[in-house]
Amino acid sequence: MQKEFYITFSIGDVVRIFLTKGSKLVENTEEQFLTEKEIQTLTEQNLHEIFKLEFVTSELQLPGFRIDTLAFNKESPAFYIIEYKKDRNFSRKYCSLLSPFY
Repeated sequence: MQKEFYITFSIGDVVRIFLTKGSKLVENTEEQFLTEKEIQTLTEQNLHEIFKLEFVTSELQLPGFRIDTLAFNKESPAFYIIEYKKDRNFSRKYCSLLSPFY
């Protein structure tokens, strides 16, 4: 059974991801998420694997403010706010891990 490995190369703000196929590198093509909610759900289900954070809640409503995802770092200990946005220049969805608050 052949193992697959991902290799990333960063040049400035550009990150290219490659998959190994034998002795060859094949660029991993980008797939678009249909909605912001899709990336939010996927991120929340994998918070620990991605950021080493624990999920607290989703769509937290505060007076005049809404938090997409609230997560907690047990080691810090600190809360993190994660916001999901659509990049207007590239029509991509992404998530931003904001600074911790105590």
